[in-house]
Amino acid sequence: MTFQLGVWHADTPLSLGAAGEIFDRVAAGKDPGVKPAPAMKAFFNQLLRRYPTLDQWPDDNVADCPWEVQPRFNPAYVIFTLLPAHAEQLEAVIIDMALEHDMTVYDPQTPDLHMPPRLEDQTFWRLETLSNELVDPAPQDVQAALAQLRDDGQSYVLLSQCATAYIQAVLDQGEYVVEYRDKDTGELFQAIHKDLAPVSAAFAAYRRGESGWRDTLAWEQVE
Repeated sequence: MTFQLGVWHADTPLSLGAAGEIFDRVAAGKDPGVKPAPAMKAFFNQLLRRYPTLDQWPDDNVADCPWEVQPRFNPAYVIFTLLPAHAEQLEAVIIDMALEHDMTVYDPQTPDLHMPPRLEDQTFWRLETLSNELVDPAPQDVQAALAQLRDDGQSYVLLSQCATAYIQAVLDQGEYVVEYRDKDTGELFQAIHKDLAPVSAAFAAYRRGESGWRDTLAWEQVE
């Protein structure tokens, strides 16, 4: 099973969907619309000094080489393809190094997105569902998305205000399962309710930035 990571520089916060589109265009050999960044070369060289390409790897322990496909430098973006046995360890290294160089990392497996500190806490409202994504959604967009949730435990509505804070909901067996991630602490909380009205009220108040948006539901911290 192939394990890949995409790395590039972003000037503004990205949504998960937008990052996925960039990755897919790169993987398909298309122009992703990403600008070259001077930091890319420094990041790439630092990583390969620690984990050389297969043709530079010492012959006596070539089995330890983590690359399934030789990394190729590009001043705008790089896709790394890792051997599964090394993926977990090397993913952490790539993310740490990339963030140090102000780069963004996209993991298509999860999917997951890692942005440098200067972008993580910037307010960037987005509304995401299984079939759509809106940047800076209006309150009526949020309410419409919640009303269209299917009772299958798979469809979802995710409203995020930045890379590290969000509220999301799924409808499963007649119950709305709602979670939010606190921006300041990173802690995750969950509430379950059978009625849409209080769920919609929580989402609406969250979108408006009201301090009392949590009051409409009974939350419990997820350990």
